Amino acid sequence: MTVDLIDRSRDELYGPNPGGPREFVVQVWYPTSAQGAEQPLVWSNDWEVVAPAISRNMGFPSWFLNHTQYSLSHARPTVPVAPGNFPVVVFSHGWQGVRTIALNQVEHLVSNGYVVVAPDHTYVAAATVLEDGEVALQDSSALPDPAAAEPGSYEQASMDLVATLSGDLVTILDELEAGEEGAFAGIAGSIDLGRIGIYGHSAGGGAAVKTCLEDARCSAVLGMDPWVEPLSESDLRINMAKPALYMRSGDWLNTANDGLLLGIAGRGEAVTYMVDIPAAAHNDFLMTPLLSPVSSQIGLTGDIPGGRMIAIADNYVLGFFDVFLLGTGPAALDSVTFPEASVSVIDP
Repeated sequence: MTVDLIDRSRDELYGPNPGGPREFVVQVWYPTSAQGAEQPLVWSNDWEVVAPAISRNMGFPSWFLNHTQYSLSHARPTVPVAPGNFPVVVFSHGWQGVRTIALNQVEHLVSNGYVVVAPDHTYVAAATVLEDGEVALQDSSALPDPAAAEPGSYEQASMDLVATLSGDLVTILDELEAGEEGAFAGIAGSIDLGRIGIYGHSAGGGAAVKTCLEDARCSAVLGMDPWVEPLSESDLRINMAKPALYMRSGDWLNTANDGLLLGIAGRGEAVTYMVDIPAAAHNDFLMTPLLSPVSSQIGLTGDIPGGRMIAIADNYVLGFFDVFLLGTGPAALDSVTFPEASVSVIDP
């Protein structure tokens, strides 16, 4: 299901007409036992807008991802939710991402008994099609070039951006908590609000960390190269009280951001897993390895073959939430080993 959310408590900072209420689109995937008569959805509901926008942001012609119009997901619209009560995982994409940029992980989670909610963070996403059909493209001014920005303006812009993403996540939690009165009324009876995980990539990972530092409704947090430099001083003074897993690519190891992340991990009051994959590139945690068979040759991904990288990321994402939301044993984290990944545990 796809819903349009309007948060009238927050002013829109971005786009051609800032100042109105913040509006963004959210997609929900849920387990079902029904096959449905409909054809499975394409990987993006708004493929014809999203694919050209992603292509241009990567520096390629708008037609570069035309072949993905034939890439079907495993989801169908309007099928009934399966019987049961399911934990919820909220996914937050990063700068220039989209809500389906980690669709393989979303479907892997849903197939194993989770409801997954993912927003298009309007004007931060590559492109968003709002409920009225308006197309909101990424606002490049939301994150200016740090080399050309005025002193301090880039830092302020980055803080505003991650705070906006975190605000979207809080709005989602509020609507989930509203139950039958909220935007997710159709699945309200099938979700367990006592088991909510939040994860994200890059700026979305920073937003996930920020939200779980501040909001007690978060039960567990996972960040894939989470961008935590934009977190405020007040956030950095909070000790993470939730179980956490941080995946780190070779691109982001030993950076200033990495130092801050290690500080957050070291001060955590719950168990923290550090999963380092030095041969992975920053975007390997997403669906990027699946976008093109020559992704590594043209610099989109690292040296790990796409199928292998997908398996590694899927294993740790599902394994972490299985342990801390479903309460299963830690086998997926402690006994499954990949030569490409090193796992360390910080246990306070």
